[in-house]
Amino acid sequence: MKTFLSLLLVFLATVSLHAESYDWTYSGSLNSGSGTLDATATGTNGAYLVSDLAGEFNSLSIVSLAPPDTIAGNDNLVFPGQVPLIDFDGLAFTTSLGQSWNLFYSAGTYQSADPNNVNAGDLGTFTLTLVPEPSAFALVALAVFALLITRVVRKAGLKKHLLT
Repeated sequence: MKTFLSLLLVFLATVSLHAESYDWTYSGSLNSGSGTLDATATGTNGAYLVSDLAGEFNSLSIVSLAPPDTIAGNDNLVFPGQVPLIDFDGLAFTTSLGQSWNLFYSAGTYQSADPNNVNAGDLGTFTLTLVPEPSAFALVALAVFALLITRVVRKAGLKKHLLT
């Protein structure tokens, strides 16, 4: 039983390491936003390259992720589980009104800036939260079900009967 639980925990940890969807939030004194992003591990320094970004920024829909090097040298990298979560080059996107924004980390704080005012960043906070894959939930449910069945069988004294 202990071996089963240990293997389950190792498996679930492995599944969560491969998850690529994150919820994000930015909250500053002037700007704020939240949404989801998809990212793929680059294999370098814990960096993940963002491939898709959705949500809202200043109550406007985010319509596209800006290509790298289009807004203040953005690289669209995130660093889940590290500090900082984004680097100086930042994560850039465009809103439904055609406004471009870059979220980045500089001078010990997260900031947001538009391309017309890049050096006057709005100071704020940035978070990334891993979104578990639906299959991970199914595996947890299956494991709990298996543990319950094992417990019922043991309590009912059916273990010896089933093994003979």
